[in-house]
Amino acid sequence: MVRWTKWSDREEIRALWQLRFGDSEAFTDWFFRERFSPEHSAVSVEDGRIVSSIQSCPFQVRIRDAILPCTVIAGVSTLPAYEGRGHMRRTMHFYMNGIAARGGIVVPYRPEILAMYAGFGHFPVTRTAYFRISDPAALSADADGVSVLDLRRDEAAMHACYYRFSGRYSAIISRSLADMRLKLADYAADGAQGIGVFGKDSLRGYCIYFNRGDFYAEELIANDDECTEILLRALSRRAAAEGKTVSGKLPPDSKPQEGLAFDLRPMNVMGAASVAALLAFVCGEHSLCAEITDGTVAANNGIFTFSGELSGKAPHLRIEAGRLVQFLCGYASLAELAAEGHAVLLDPGAARELDRMFPRRSCYILDEY
Repeated sequence: MVRWTKWSDREEIRALWQLRFGDSEAFTDWFFRERFSPEHSAVSVEDGRIVSSIQSCPFQVRIRDAILPCTVIAGVSTLPAYEGRGHMRRTMHFYMNGIAARGGIVVPYRPEILAMYAGFGHFPVTRTAYFRISDPAALSADADGVSVLDLRRDEAAMHACYYRFSGRYSAIISRSLADMRLKLADYAADGAQGIGVFGKDSLRGYCIYFNRGDFYAEELIANDDECTEILLRALSRRAAAEGKTVSGKLPPDSKPQEGLAFDLRPMNVMGAASVAALLAFVCGEHSLCAEITDGTVAANNGIFTFSGELSGKAPHLRIEAGRLVQFLCGYASLAELAAEGHAVLLDPGAARELDRMFPRRSCYILDEY
């Protein structure tokens, strides 16, 4: 049996979570106290016990210039003895077909292995520049002007900084101040620390990092390149003092720097819980049509105008729902998708017009759940 989660399931799901993910007690306690959202989560039950679970939380996501409701999957887990029986697949199908009615138009998340979820039509929509500084001492000079941040006291300044930063990207979580407070509490529960660079009237940038064995920059936000360099030098200075290396995440459009090794690769995938609503939010009024197929969400199948309405007209292209999500986010153009065999352009002129109206965008997300 697959069903939506109940509050009374919390302890059983918590035990499954810790079995599969091995998070610290402090973080797991915090997560199931503050982020457990049974209305947006689903479980598979067999032999009177929960054997598979999908946990998610509601947020808002920026896709191009539109802000729309989403649910971010925090974890997908199955009891080891019940793996290979289709529980995760059934739970995901149930979840994806019902989550739109509970507020999730799209579902972004970061799987450990991205390809595992391609079968649901969930494909990459963001890229991250994973970096490493193997010799922090070489970058640790001239890092003055950096302040230690308090993740509670400085939340408003950090939120304002994040708000300015997030407008540059598509497929990024659009955080309210309440979302920011929760995210910072999330980091603090797992021992994160913060540093920042203040300008005359505002916070220019900040870095939230973990010091576990080595330094890891989980969230480095800066609204100018100079600030990024200052934060990296400051983090390098701290790491060099302890004889440690530095690694972390930067936006995909970050500029290369001497002493900094980048590995640009996909990070988050995204599924469409409602193609109609997604088109309406992102595209507005457009009469061009696409024949959309989806092997996971039944309601996503049909011919839709780009304003999100079902249509009886001849389509201008054929595309899978997950590939449409990549296009709408700005991760890939229709021309690129067609060249890779992921779209059929029945009217090449119309497809070129869509690529012109909805060009590629820099897609970045910091939230892994």
